[in-house]
Amino acid sequence: MLAAKDERVKLFHELLSGIRVVKFYAWENHFERRIEELRARELKALKARKYLDALCVYFWATTPVLVAILTFVTFVMMGGTLTSAKVFTCMALFNMLISPLNAFPWVLGGLVEAWISLKRARNLIQLPDMDPSAYYSPQRPEALDAAVVMDQAEFSWKQEDENGFKLKVINLNVRKGQFIGVVGRVGSGKSSLLQAITGDLVRRSGRIFVSDPQQGPLQFLKMI
Repeated sequence: MLAAKDERVKLFHELLSGIRVVKFYAWENHFERRIEELRARELKALKARKYLDALCVYFWATTPVLVAILTFVTFVMMGGTLTSAKVFTCMALFNMLISPLNAFPWVLGGLVEAWISLKRARNLIQLPDMDPSAYYSPQRPEALDAAVVMDQAEFSWKQEDENGFKLKVINLNVRKGQFIGVVGRVGSGKSSLLQAITGDLVRRSGRIFVSDPQQGPLQFLKMI
């Protein structure tokens, strides 16, 4: 259920972030179908969970009676003699065990959710830090007023993805004070180019130079 919920929330976030493009190209029905499919998967998992909750409530209500009956029948069949003292003592013990038995399934559910949250936090903490010295070239170009320079650069979204989307053989020279516009068709890589400048992509080859890795990309994006 949590996996389906994550996909739905991610899709919602992407939809709201690019709502203008969605409205421009009339993609509402497409995204509506995708969201409904993810929501149906989430509701299917939620339905199964609620059935399990109903079974837990049923067993919680019937188990004390069944355990008492089976205990007394087994005791008698083994040759024991029931007395009022034994019956009332056992019943008091069974009533004391109702609350722990009822809480046990919820404790297991809480442990599972805590373990999932712990893994998510661990994956976030273990993400590699971005090393500007390894991504950007320390060698300055000949032009002293250069702000952003790319030389035979190639970028991708993931290091291990060989067949995914890539920006290939980019040569770019932007000088300080220039007003730059990036234009192109939808999906041609305009946003990826900007993210390559800010260091959000993986540099596979070539060279990229930014005059100030901390402030240069932000100033460049402001110009865009």
